[in-house]
Amino acid sequence: MSDQVTRYKLGLIVILLLTSCSRDIFSRKEQKILSLQNQKRITKEVLEKHANSAPQVQKWLAIAAANSDNNEVVPALIKMYKMANPEVRKRLAFALSQFDLIRSKQFLSRMLTAENNLPVKRQIVFSLGKIGNKKHLELMLEESETSGFVITPILRSIGYFFDRDVHSKRAIEKCFRYLNSKTDSIRMEAATTLTRLEDRKALKSKLPQLLDCFASSDQQIQVKLVKILNKLEFNGQNQFYQKIMRSGSTPVKLEAVKALPYLNLPDTLIINMIDTTSNNKLLATLLEHIPVKDNQLEILESEFNSLIVNNSANHVKGLALQHLCTLAPLKYKSISVPKVLLPYKIEGLARSKKLFVIDSLDKYARASAPKIYTPAYRNLLSLTDYFVQKDSLKKQKLEKYIIAGLKSRDPVKVSLAARQIRKRATVASELKRALYDAIPAMIKCQNSDAMLEIIQTIQYLYPQGAVKHLWPLLECDIYCVHKAAAEVLTSLYNVEIEEVSQVPYSPPKARNLKKVFQKGGSSKIEFETEKGNFIIAASAHYTPFTYSVFLALVEENFYDGLTFHRVVPNFVVQGGDPRGDGWGGLEFNLMTEISPRSFKTGSVGLANAGQNTEGSQFFITTSYQPHLDYNYTRFGEVVEGMNVVQRLENGDKILSAHILP
Repeated sequence: MSDQVTRYKLGLIVILLLTSCSRDIFSRKEQKILSLQNQKRITKEVLEKHANSAPQVQKWLAIAAANSDNNEVVPALIKMYKMANPEVRKRLAFALSQFDLIRSKQFLSRMLTAENNLPVKRQIVFSLGKIGNKKHLELMLEESETSGFVITPILRSIGYFFDRDVHSKRAIEKCFRYLNSKTDSIRMEAATTLTRLEDRKALKSKLPQLLDCFASSDQQIQVKLVKILNKLEFNGQNQFYQKIMRSGSTPVKLEAVKALPYLNLPDTLIINMIDTTSNNKLLATLLEHIPVKDNQLEILESEFNSLIVNNSANHVKGLALQHLCTLAPLKYKSISVPKVLLPYKIEGLARSKKLFVIDSLDKYARASAPKIYTPAYRNLLSLTDYFVQKDSLKKQKLEKYIIAGLKSRDPVKVSLAARQIRKRATVASELKRALYDAIPAMIKCQNSDAMLEIIQTIQYLYPQGAVKHLWPLLECDIYCVHKAAAEVLTSLYNVEIEEVSQVPYSPPKARNLKKVFQKGGSSKIEFETEKGNFIIAASAHYTPFTYSVFLALVEENFYDGLTFHRVVPNFVVQGGDPRGDGWGGLEFNLMTEISPRSFKTGSVGLANAGQNTEGSQFFITTSYQPHLDYNYTRFGEVVEGMNVVQRLENGDKILSAHILP
């Protein structure tokens, strides 16, 4: 009995400690708001109820509303804005950027001229960039010239407009004007903004200025300028790129080699780069962009063989093997290779576009390892479809492979099979039945990608009698699936919104704030990798649920032994996939937790396949990437070891991850 009393007292102490800790971080009212945000139950009524709360609560209300997916909150946000202090107004201006509505745009444009607080005005500028039209762009430019704005936020906002293909001659001229700035940070912002402009005619008209700026800039700005120049064709282009390949810095070369498919560089130059490049990341990027034309692969065959024998990086070996399999599929089809190189062999065989490799792809698609069967099955569907279109195979062959994928119960194969159905003009009844039969298994394994693909395919097919199959997806506790099923049921099948709304969304229990209460609102996590160690500073501010789950995964040793499966130079490194094929994650989804924070170099965010589909995969930006702002959950930043992150290559392993005391 005394032992039971002791355990009871200890339990009470733990509860009191957790409660005390949670109160230090979030008040009871804030916790309630966070819970409602996590359940997607932030409504106009919730905002109105708490509108007169303390400013700290109002700030959380604004962020929660921004993540609500509920257009009906906009009038309440506007009403709150009129009574709030500057810090709250700034977050309310951010929240309004998430609602592409006439009312939001009209209010923000009025506040652009009426707002006197510069930080709030700056956020309004950003928000208009995310949802405004050309009229709002011109209004922002006019206001910036009369109100004494610093130029950096204006350029960033112009970039948001450019992301949505909203631009004007005046905006483009402003970017080029500041490309000549004597301040490197302003030149960098202008160059970054211009990388987001897709108007090639406008860019080409400024070609001399781009080239002059390149000659006088540091390597970080040069990287951005090469990204712009990669979009253009111009006289002297080959000579310009040859000079970079021979004498440019590695970061600039990494961007320049992406233009290889559009250039006509001497074979000797490419051969020399392969033979002399010691940087494996540059070498891999070069191999990824070698043009498969004009017998280029034949000319480089000996270099590919040499890389397989002599290079130390599996990614480089694999890309070389991939090219050899494309060049001579009959020769390499039956050659045994290490398991780690099999995905590259599969990709190379498929790229050869030879009918006889289909049987090999079918064999690999039946393998047990996701890293092998995922690329094999994806290419099997694509190549079979190619030959069906050429009348070299009967469509029943492709249908057989699609049905096999749907029946496999593997969520990735189901996803790929469902997607392939949407590429067909006519769909056999057997395919529809197999698609419907896959739904219960996908609900059981809680895979949002597969369920979303199935919903999109049903939407595409619009078959009669689909309601009974969609209804279980509506009852799924993954919000993005619940929402997608509801939209199809109400828009296509005329199910009453009231009837759909009676099926509530319930978030998974695993997604909670437990680690926030245990660890506090900020923590540092050290990652040990094959290239060295780096430290991430993670924060619960703006992203409490992401923060809590990420810390829980680290404590469970979830990331130990996983690889960085995606490395894009001058962009991101990405890891955290337990499958290893780019499709893996958790048994539940996290909600996207957007915030006003920008993706500078070293920012840490969660990868997603669309809003509210986040899981375990995280990425680190290796350069400034403002086009990611407001679209991805940003929950931390690298505070030590960014040089290690910059060295990471595709396939590098996370040896361990742990929370620092």
